[in-house]
Amino acid sequence: MYAAKKFNVDSRDILIELGKRDIVGGQDDMIIDLAVELAKIKLRYKRDYQNYSWQLGGEGIKI
Repeated sequence: MYAAKKFNVDSRDILIELGKRDIVGGQDDMIIDLAVELAKIKLRYKRDYQNYSWQLGGEGIKI
């Protein structure tokens, strides 16, 4: 899936979220928007976890 590869997001996560939002075929712009949204969430989670882990003396995680 183009959007998954471009934004480094698991295509399964995109498909699951599309189903939750009742997105149907032919709405390609919505798929890309969703991939961007998931990538931002992934980046925010990674940054927040690494900052928290650093405060505890850990090394963080690789997502």
